[in-house]
Amino acid sequence: MSDFKQVIKDAELALSKGEYNLCIEILYPRRDSFKINTLEGINLRFLLITALSGVNRNQEALDLCKPLTKSKYSHIRDEALSLMQILKSPNLQIPENWN
Repeated sequence: MSDFKQVIKDAELALSKGEYNLCIEILYPRRDSFKINTLEGINLRFLLITALSGVNRNQEALDLCKPLTKSKYSHIRDEALSLMQILKSPNLQIPENWN
């Protein structure tokens, strides 16, 4: 299995378990190894943006998302723009007795 596929597999497993910080630990150091203009780099960044958002690190997620709005792929630009709107929205207040 290639390094990229193993990294993505590990990150997706962490995300599926709600282990956002583990996913960040897996992906963050590798983000520069996969260039933003490649499909691998785009995929890695979307996973990292999701994990960062999961731990309320929205500004970092926005910083990673913004360059994706200039992607050569129109569907990536559209997805990045949609994500940026979500990341900029206010957090919902959750009641203390929420289950």
